[in-house]
Formats: sequence, C-alpha cells, structure tokens
Amino acid sequence: MRFEARVALSVLLAGSVVLLACGSKRSGGYSPNNPGNGGTGGGGTGGQSGTGSTGNGGSGNGSGAGGGTNFGGGGPGCNGKKTPFEDACVIHESFAVFVSPKGDDLYGDGSRSKPYKTFDQAISTAALDDKRVYACATAGAFDTQITLDSNSDGVELYGGFDCATWDYEKGTRTQLTGPSSGVIEIADLVTGTRVEDFEITAGAASSPGTASIGVVVGGSKSVHFARLKVTAGMGANGVAGYTTPGVADAGKVGNPGKNACSKDALGGAETVTGCGFPESKGGFGGVAGVGVGSAGSGTDGAPTNLPGGLGGEGQDDTLPGGWSCATVGKGGNGTAGANGDDGEGSTSAGMLSGGGWSSSSGGYGQNGGNGQGGGGGGSLKAPSSCGPTGPNPPIGASGGGGGSGGCGGIGGEGGKGGGASIALTVHESSVTLSDCDLIAKTGGKGGNGGKGQPGGNGAPGAAGGTGACAGGAGAKGGNGGQGGGGAGGPSIGLAFKGEKPTITGGSVQIATTAAAGGADGAGQTLGPGAGGVGLLAKEHEFK
Repeated sequence: MRFEARVALSVLLAGSVVLLACGSKRSGGYSPNNPGNGGTGGGGTGGQSGTGSTGNGGSGNGSGAGGGTNFGGGGPGCNGKKTPFEDACVIHESFAVFVSPKGDDLYGDGSRSKPYKTFDQAISTAALDDKRVYACATAGAFDTQITLDSNSDGVELYGGFDCATWDYEKGTRTQLTGPSSGVIEIADLVTGTRVEDFEITAGAASSPGTASIGVVVGGSKSVHFARLKVTAGMGANGVAGYTTPGVADAGKVGNPGKNACSKDALGGAETVTGCGFPESKGGFGGVAGVGVGSAGSGTDGAPTNLPGGLGGEGQDDTLPGGWSCATVGKGGNGTAGANGDDGEGSTSAGMLSGGGWSSSSGGYGQNGGNGQGGGGGGSLKAPSSCGPTGPNPPIGASGGGGGSGGCGGIGGEGGKGGGASIALTVHESSVTLSDCDLIAKTGGKGGNGGKGQPGGNGAPGAAGGTGACAGGAGAKGGNGGQGGGGAGGPSIGLAFKGEKPTITGGSVQIATTAAAGGADGAGQTLGPGAGGVGLLAKEHEFK
C-alpha cells in the first residue's frame, strides 16, 4: 500500500473514533457496569472496530466506537423517558444529577464521579437543568427531609444505585430517614413526579399530640410511586385538657340597712360579684318609709331568670295574717347556678389537610351558671317617735341588701387527641402506587379531659335596720363541666381525601393494638365523656 493511502486510512479511522464516541448510549460507547470498556458497535457493514479512549473498543461493524473518558453514554439512541428500572442507558449525566451520602455540595458537580451530598442541592440543580435525581444506596442512609413543590415541579427521584459503579441494582432501595412531619413532602405539582426505589423511615413523633408520617402529598397531579417501603414512627400521646385551679369566686356579703330616725332612707346597697354576664347581684334593701308614706320593698336578686332571690315586702299591716320579716318581709335566698354540661369525648380519627394530619380534641366542659343573688329585705314605716314632720320628716328603718351569688366554675378543657402513625397521606391529589409497602405503627394515647372548676359559694344577706328585714343570701355558682377525653391516635397505612390513589401490588401493615382514648375530667374511661380508641385501618378516606 502506498504511504499516502496508509495515511489517509489512518486519518479516516481516527476520525471515526472521535465522531462516534458521542453516539448512542446503547451502542458504540456505553457500559455502566464496566465504564472502562467500549460498547458494541453497530450500523455499518464490513467495518472495523473502533478504539476507546480509556478502554478497549467495541466489536462489530465499522460504526462502533470506544467508550468516553470515564463513563460511556450520550446521544439520541436512548429513550430518556424510561426509568433506570426499565433501561440502564438513562444512567448518565445528560439525564440526571447524582447524589450520595458521601458526596460534596461545595466541590461536587452532580456527576457520577463528583456527586452532590444533599438532596436540596441535587433537586435545585435538576430543576434548573430539567433533569432527574439519582441517589445511590450503598453508602448509608440520607438523614433528610425532601420537599418537591412548584419550584421543583417535574423533578423525579430514583434510588437503588451502587455508590461505586452507579449500576442500578434491582431490589435495592436508597434509605431515607427524616422527621416525623414527613420525610418526603410533595405539594402543588402540576407536571408531577416519580419517586422510585427508596426505603423511607420517619422518626417517632415527639411533640405532644403530633403524628409521624412517612410521605405527605397535597394538591398535586401525576405523582407516581414505585417500589417504596414507607414506615411511619409512633404517634405522640395527647396532652390533658387544662383545669382551672381553685374554686370560682365567692359572692359578696350584702350591705346592711339603716335604723329608723336616720337621715338616709335608702336600704342596703346592691352587691355585685363580678362574674360576667349574666351578673350575680344581691338586691337593694327596701327604702324606709318617710312620714306617713308606705315602707318600701327590697328589689330582686339577679340573674332574674331563676326562681328565687325575690325582694322582701315592706311593712304592710293590711296584709291578711299580718306582716313580718318571718313571713313576707325578708329577702328571698337566691337559686344556685346550674352545673355546666360535660364535654363529649372525641371519637374522631382527626383531620387531613394538604400539610398532613391533625388530631381532634375532646369537647370542652361548659361553664357553670352564676349563683343568683338574694333579694333585698323589706323596710319599716316611719315611727312617730322620730320627731316632727315638715322639712325633716321621721324616717323608718331600711331593709338589708341581699348577698350576691358565687361565680360559676369554668369548664374543663377537652383532652387533646393522640398523634397518628400514617405511612402516606394524600390530599386532593392524583397518586399511583406500584409495589409499595406501607407500614404504620401505634398511635399515641388520647389526653384526659380537664376537670371542671367548682362553683363559688354564695354570700349571706345583710341585716336590716332595727325591726326591718334582712336581705336574702346569694346562692352557690354551678360547677364547671368536665372536659371530654381526646381520641387515641389512629394507625393508618394510606390516608386520603379526594381522589383515591391507584394501587398495584405491595402490602400494608398497621398496628395490632389500638391506642387508648383519654378519660374524661372525672377520670372515667367509659361513657360519653371518654375518648374513643384510635382507628386501625389499612386505608381510610377522610371526608
């Protein structure tokens, strides 16, 4: 062969190697398991093998070429819509950003040789470059909380890769551990996402009454999960409802009336406890008779809607059987305030929202009613012994004021519900699950209801002036109602509101023992005031 021909052939072959090193990921330069070797050539007929730049060239026809400088791949021959589970050709930097627990956010570039360390960095880069995130599985767990929202809409997450070779290993899951509020939180996606080959473990809830949830999905479309194992931790116990300490305020003693012949005809002044509406008041003592005028009667105690606390009648000698403080002159005693109704125990499984789950508390005990004040005592007519009429007429003895009633006790607060254990929550979203295992543990115990506060005692009425009548006593305030117990936290594999997720394969495991509900404020674990036991359900639809 002439020298010129040999030179031309060498140039041609060298040019073929340079050109086809960037060819199909499935031919002529891609081998994820052996990155130092070229792939198999294809396309031409009767050609010659190429030579890889870092390894051996491919074998076959003339269009084959060797591998790239580190890993093969690149080019239009790979269907980038396929997943690593479907086709290994997509394991390449042109499709994905790579992340490893041993990576580096500062000096890494998201490639297989220099992966990032955190999902935050990887997702942020993937969102900018319209790529996926590939997370390796053999260098320990990622301790993290991952958020996919409108800023990262369309970013997909794939696990199950060997951290050294970045080969996809079927049956291997990348481990994610994170907080009880949700290791993966997905919200407001329109394009959607895929999450495949992860083992997700949420920590046990620690704040009282809170849940442990593995994955939270809210307000999103086209969310696809495949080959996940999601484990929620235990829910936290609910806290007891608040009990107002001590006893409600007592009433105030009535004000005394005045003796005859004084310059003041008014009876004992009204007393007010200060409990709030409807206020408890002791009635005024009757105004004394002046001159030949009639003696005044006491006013009624308040609240006036109770059947007691009537004011005593002033001296009236014309009454059948006569008049006396022992019969009609004394102010009537008030009526006790009603006890507040007890709160009902909660039997609810809680509430589901786009942000997760929240507990439902037991009902509040109602406040007791304020005790009614006593009526004011009746007064006497003016006696002639007090002196002349005219500008300083004689004045009789005035009646004593009634005592005010005690305040009603404050109702006990309802106990807080125990926290849930839920593997996956889906709120108003379109979700599919393929071969996913969901595991929920025990919910937290419901909190006990708070105790109702005892009502305050009523106060006695005051004496009238000499011979006049005393005011009636105020009555005791009603006791506050007992708070209802909170429900035990539920154990649910899949909790959803709105569209039911589509499920293929997989399993669901929940707790075998329901969490106990809280007792009512009186300590009773049975009856309408006790909280119900926690729900046990592999799937539960929240309305």
